[in-house]
Amino acid sequence: MKKLSTLLFNQGGKCFYCDAFLDINEASIDHVIPQSKGGSNDIDNLVVCCKYANQAFADYPPKHKMTVIKQLCCFPSACKKIFPREEEITEANGIQNEPLIENQPVKPKKKTQSTNVKTVPPEKKTPSTNVQPVQAAEKTPSTNVQPVQAAE
Repeated sequence: MKKLSTLLFNQGGKCFYCDAFLDINEASIDHVIPQSKGGSNDIDNLVVCCKYANQAFADYPPKHKMTVIKQLCCFPSACKKIFPREEEITEANGIQNEPLIENQPVKPKKKTQSTNVKTVPPEKKTPSTNVQPVQAAEKTPSTNVQPVQAAE
């Protein structure tokens, strides 16, 4: 279970094949190169995927797995369409499950702007510098560098 949690964390909480967010209970460890085809049990050969996809693909080599996903669905969340999650099945049957906080998928937090920003009404704004606006018709050099005269 620790290896599964670690791999799921390293993958951002998503299925390796379909990129869907996974709950730890619907995740399983897959051997990229199946052990039956000589694949090792090393961490470099392991990924987390939907347990439904893992069961369906069994001993498929990685190229065949990806080909099947691409053929069955043109969206990156193919496993979700091909292998419905338990909650989708129960919702379709009209059964309501109480969500458990510990079984929620890992989702990255979205960046939000702070709501503690104070704004100054337009009539109270004061200029912060003594910069004068340049008129569009006037062409001026882009820098304030003065030419250096050669010493006599």
